[in-house]
Amino acid sequence: SHRSLTYPIQELTAFTLQVNLARELTALTLATTGSALSRARQYTAAVRHFTEAISRLQPPGALIDIAEIYRRRVTAYLLQVDAAHSIADLSTVISLHPNNANAYIERGIAYEQSGALQKASVDFSEAIRIGSGHCVACAYARRGHDYAKMAEYDRAIADFSNAIQQDQNFSAAYERSRTSIHRAGQLRSGAPGS
Repeated sequence: SHRSLTYPIQELTAFTLQVNLARELTALTLATTGSALSRARQYTAAVRHFTEAISRLQPPGALIDIAEIYRRRVTAYLLQVDAAHSIADLSTVISLHPNNANAYIERGIAYEQSGALQKASVDFSEAIRIGSGHCVACAYARRGHDYAKMAEYDRAIADFSNAIQQDQNFSAAYERSRTSIHRAGQLRSGAPGS
């Protein structure tokens, strides 16, 4: 989807447009370099480039969605297991795009990394509410996994079942469901390992 960009003649004659375009192109170059560094597993350098790109986009421009650069920086943070920075950036992405189900899933994963399973479950619930397609299956499976970690096996089983209904090829949901059913049975019977 392309959007038409028209500018008042005053911006052209005052060179405001040209300065803003140069700033955005610099940010785009930094973000592209950050992506390449991230693919090369140089996450610290990638974060530096994304951070510089974000600083160049203050205030945000018309051509580049700053939320996308935050999201790319989050990927580098998550791979460094830096949950606190990931959560902060994803909160910014969500404030910019509140209907982005993937951002809720990613923030839920960051909450999982930090051990905040209840907060993760809230984000996965929001992703389920607004999401569609495979995204919903992932959110159900992640939330089910968290419920299983919290020994809420009936809720976990229900979520894994919903994940499978959303995507029959979701093999991880099948396995986790079987494990949760087994553990729930152990709890109910008082068997060892519960």
